[in-house]
Amino acid sequence: MGRTIRGRWQVAVLVLSVAVACLGFAGPASADSDLADKPSSQLMSLLPDDAIPADWKVEKDDLAGATSSGDQLCHQAGDANGAKVNFLVRLQALSHCTESVDVLYGKENPGVDMIAWAKSIVPAQGVNTLETGTASVQISSAPGPNTAPYPSVTALMRPTDMDQEIPGQLVTWVRVRGLLVVVRSFAWDAGEGRARLDQVVHSAIGRLKAV
Repeated sequence: MGRTIRGRWQVAVLVLSVAVACLGFAGPASADSDLADKPSSQLMSLLPDDAIPADWKVEKDDLAGATSSGDQLCHQAGDANGAKVNFLVRLQALSHCTESVDVLYGKENPGVDMIAWAKSIVPAQGVNTLETGTASVQISSAPGPNTAPYPSVTALMRPTDMDQEIPGQLVTWVRVRGLLVVVRSFAWDAGEGRARLDQVVHSAIGRLKAV
């Protein structure tokens, strides 16, 4: 696979998946917000960096700062309606061959239920096409990690103009004690991408529920 194709995939997925994560769905907000109300400085230490391969490049960002708020993150991704989630911290990991993992912790705004929204856009069968304002992405259901008792949804995402031989990106939305966790995993081998998604999601849940 050429470097140009890989580069296009990385840019397309970053824009589309962050935009999708920000669109939101009106619904009852979780009453348990004890983690979502913690300072971002504390949440930084709860990111699942232990689940990332040792030879990957890892960056962790505090998105609650004045220069990189959740609102700015969503607007940069093309969400003209503004953020439905205030993202607080982020982990980005990239391998030498452009495989990636992206983890976001965020607080849903009042009246927003991202788990219900994710369920509404992920079809039980077939493919759903979602317009983000700047591009479109195909979404289909995918088997995801067992997150019980925490509610979650997992989907396979693919930009509509991307070559079909390139694997899609797996995305899991899960709410842990009031904190929204979004994990995205891309690998050139679909099985590796799924295994890595499971590992990162379980690591995040383990850290968050232990606090």
